[in-house]
Amino acid sequence: FFMKRFFSAFLAALMIVMMIVPVNVGAADNASFSITASKDSVNIGEEVTFTVHFSGAEGVSVLSIAPIYDKTVFELVSGNFVTITGDFDGTLGVFMSMSPMNLANADIFQFTLKAKAAASAKTVACSYTLQNINASWVTSDIPFTATDATVSVVCNHTFGAWEKHNAEQHKQTCSAC
Repeated sequence: FFMKRFFSAFLAALMIVMMIVPVNVGAADNASFSITASKDSVNIGEEVTFTVHFSGAEGVSVLSIAPIYDKTVFELVSGNFVTITGDFDGTLGVFMSMSPMNLANADIFQFTLKAKAAASAKTVACSYTLQNINASWVTSDIPFTATDATVSVVCNHTFGAWEKHNAEQHKQTCSAC
């Protein structure tokens, strides 16, 4: 009788502690994001698609992605989750699951940018949040590394007619840049 009560009390205390203490549900310490571009170089007016690849973590409950790019060089055309369901509002993409998911080794997000000004070797990146949520709704961050992409924007100059610049010179101006 005494052992049965002791065992019941022990199990109850253990269950309470497990609900309070945050745990990473199988989260690996080697989670990583990498971005690849569909082209190394684009002309002004062309689009380039970036794919965010994720690997190495299990038990993901919350994932957010926000593309980071030079807004004087690029404009956002679109963005969407690929292998998971999430929302993208044009600035931030959010995925949330009540039961942790394994997202090991998958392309998870794509976004397309349109080049609007010439620039050499522009880095395109994302900011990320990666978390688990335990049974008590306590979040814990999952550590990760991230690799960015680099794209150059070039101009295939399109010159108009010669114009008089001053009394001795004429000039042509590129209509693209």
